[in-house]
Parts: sequence; C-alpha cells; structure tokens
Amino acid sequence: MKQEKINTIREIILNEDIGKLSRKSSLFGGADISIVPKLPDTKDDFYGSPQYVATNYSKELSWLIFKLKEIFNEDLDYMNKYSFYGRLAERANKSIEAKGDNLITILLDVLDEAEIMHNEGDNF
Repeated sequence: MKQEKINTIREIILNEDIGKLSRKSSLFGGADISIVPKLPDTKDDFYGSPQYVATNYSKELSWLIFKLKEIFNEDLDYMNKYSFYGRLAERANKSIEAKGDNLITILLDVLDEAEIMHNEGDNF
C-alpha cells in the first residue's frame, strides 16, 4: 500500500505542476526540522536550532513532506519521528549541495529516501 502511494507521488512529481499543487501548503516545521526559503539569522536557543532545509522550493518540498507524513503516519511515534524527518531533511540538503536547487531533483531524492526507509521495514 505504501509503495503504491510512493509511486503515485513520483508520478505526480514527474507529470504535474507541483507549484500549483503546493500553493496553499504551509511550510513544514516539526520534529527538529524546518523547511525555509532562506536560512534565518538565528542564535541557538536553549533547545538548539532545528535542522534547516533552505530552498527556493520550500512550499513544494513542504508539500511533499506533508504527503509523506500522511503515508507513514501510522508508523511514526514520538521517538522515531525525529529520525524519519531528519533523514528526509538530510537528503534534501545533500541533494541541494550536490545537484543545486532544482525542484524535481530535490523532490525525487527526498521521495527516494522515504522509499529506502519503507524498504528497511519502516525502522527509522
């Protein structure tokens, strides 16, 4: 079931206007990650800063993260959500660093990471 939903999202990414689909999406923030259009000028506070993903496509990436949250919701709990979202953010940052701030590339790389976690048995 999850694999089918992941495949459906891949088809949407490749064939639809993600900008239009994500227009009303809020920016994702939670589980110690934050998707932003540019890095903020922040100082670490008592709790530390979240792991930021800064991209011109912050709404589109947030849209994908929210979709993945729906797919993996029943597997996520108060302990493993940090690893799950952390891996997605890390993959997005690696994609941006290695391949540039390219919408389709970032989304597909993050989706690939979600698929890897699914294939690992959802042991985030």
